[in-house]
Amino acid sequence: MCEESGSGGSASERSIPNAFAVEEGMELESQSVQRCEEAERAVFEEQNVRDVNELRDLVEGYRAQNEFLNKEIVLLHKMVRSLEERERGWQRQFAEVEGCYYQMKSRYLMVLNHFKSPEKPSIMMEPGMLQQLMAEVCRTSRDSLDKTDALGFYLKGRTEEGSSNGDLLDLAAECADKGAQSLEAARLEQSKENMLWLQSWDAFVVNWVGRPLVESQELKNLIRTGIPEAYRARVWKGLIQMTLKEKLSEFGNGYYSSMLRKTLFQQESGVYDTSIKQIDLDLVRTLPANRMFADPDSEKVKQLRRVLYAYRNHDTLIGYCQGLNRIAAVALLYLDEEDAFWFLIAFTELQPPGYYASNLIGAVADQKVLRDLVTEKLPRLAAHLRQFEVDLSLFALSWFLTCCVDVLPHQIYLPIFDVFLYEGNKALFRFALAILKMCEPAVLQSKTVSTVHACLSKPRQYVTDYKSLAQVAFNDMNPFPQKQIETKRALYLTQLQASLLFIILFGGNLF
Repeated sequence: MCEESGSGGSASERSIPNAFAVEEGMELESQSVQRCEEAERAVFEEQNVRDVNELRDLVEGYRAQNEFLNKEIVLLHKMVRSLEERERGWQRQFAEVEGCYYQMKSRYLMVLNHFKSPEKPSIMMEPGMLQQLMAEVCRTSRDSLDKTDALGFYLKGRTEEGSSNGDLLDLAAECADKGAQSLEAARLEQSKENMLWLQSWDAFVVNWVGRPLVESQELKNLIRTGIPEAYRARVWKGLIQMTLKEKLSEFGNGYYSSMLRKTLFQQESGVYDTSIKQIDLDLVRTLPANRMFADPDSEKVKQLRRVLYAYRNHDTLIGYCQGLNRIAAVALLYLDEEDAFWFLIAFTELQPPGYYASNLIGAVADQKVLRDLVTEKLPRLAAHLRQFEVDLSLFALSWFLTCCVDVLPHQIYLPIFDVFLYEGNKALFRFALAILKMCEPAVLQSKTVSTVHACLSKPRQYVTDYKSLAQVAFNDMNPFPQKQIETKRALYLTQLQASLLFIILFGGNLF
């Protein structure tokens, strides 16, 4: 019941996307029990059918049901195979990290013994041996940077921050850290809390089969905990259909292809388009931490180009805005390119009008709303920022435009996308305030403008996991009335539109 994500890479370099099995004997909701009773009554009623036409209809119904169940069985087999391959991938990764760690430890002890007694070294090393050991260690560290996770993101340790300068102790500690992180990830995955979370999603998906997604408190609560990797593609598609139900019905099948043909016709006609030019420039800068988007000739980059070209013709008012490439790329991690196209449409429609306009007027208005909310909910932080005359929008604007893709690791921003697809723009205010709340202690300790900027420009230092972020966003930030946000937004939009008119007439800057 899962959909394959469009990730690349060999099995030796990556593990299979996170998946899980449906627990045997899993408790289902009372609704599912009621459905079973209704199905049982229907069977008894069918036994009394004598009309030939009705019997034919029943046969056709059972045939269709059988085909559907067969497809579900095939998907379940794929899930089992994914689980098995994923388990083997974890075992390989553990073995590699453990082996690397013990190699480092052995080399460190060799060097330590050499310098322990200068007069009588316990181990005599030939000239150049120390340099050779250091070179091997550094080469091992560089090789580890080429490995990626299931989605194509590079697996980097402390070397990505430049903390390791080739020192043997630093590199050995890095391997120890990686091993500890892998063991901790495995422990959390097998924890009771995680298993209950997976069972809750299993129960929901089992009851959801064959029906469109509809808004419910159960679904809202589940999505706020994050969508499991194995179900993310499926749930995202359901959320897209829920958001764009009328548009999908209006445009029909083949709309994406027609947008691509329109782009091709424009190019063949020699029409110069600044949006297309900007798209081409931004492609390889989209997700620099992901190998699948690093090569301009890679399949993912080609898909991304087509999605952005098609969107440019779909919404001529927006055309293209920097940041849309990141949103489309995130969609392509899980969806095929046509679904990624609809994902991009759903994402932009869940934002208020003017968010991706050339002047970003909608996004600028929301930055003013955020400033008011920070003053209300985080008064000490707001006062500290005013003291140093720090403009919060310099940092938070990109959070709202791209769901924090630029400032948080993918393990954290992907669940933010989950929530945004269900709750829309309001969720971005919750997460922005939560990020600021988690950065607040460091910001308040900052004594200069530069240190304040350093804290807010790299929130990943303080936001280390999604669970903690969600706890702050959905509990500590309550109450959070939507009407208050809409009222403030309308006020600031009116002011900005007046300022924009003044700029047009007399010149100036909206920001």
